[in-house]
Amino acid sequence: MSATPHNGKEKDFQLFMALLDGDCFEGSFWDGFHVADVEDMMRRLTKKELRQFDGCPLFPERRAYTAKYELSPQEAELYRVVTGYVRNEMNRVQRLPKKIEISVIM
Repeated sequence: MSATPHNGKEKDFQLFMALLDGDCFEGSFWDGFHVADVEDMMRRLTKKELRQFDGCPLFPERRAYTAKYELSPQEAELYRVVTGYVRNEMNRVQRLPKKIEISVIM
């Protein structure tokens, strides 16, 4: 199985899992009654943990570095404006209440 995401809804997740194992996830979904137990079916690994059959890492080590270059006056001004915007908005977000309730009218 791949790392296919799902929408977080238990019913949809169980229907998806039924494609893999119809015996384990058969029947109709009843909200609040069925909970998918996938402990013995899934294994989550990070990229660092993935290995080839010979034990070598599947992905090469990631090495990040900074490339230095000169900005034109227009690029420097854009960088300054965008950096200021991000700084202001991040500070504003951090001042918001931790729990935000959103009402959706359909």
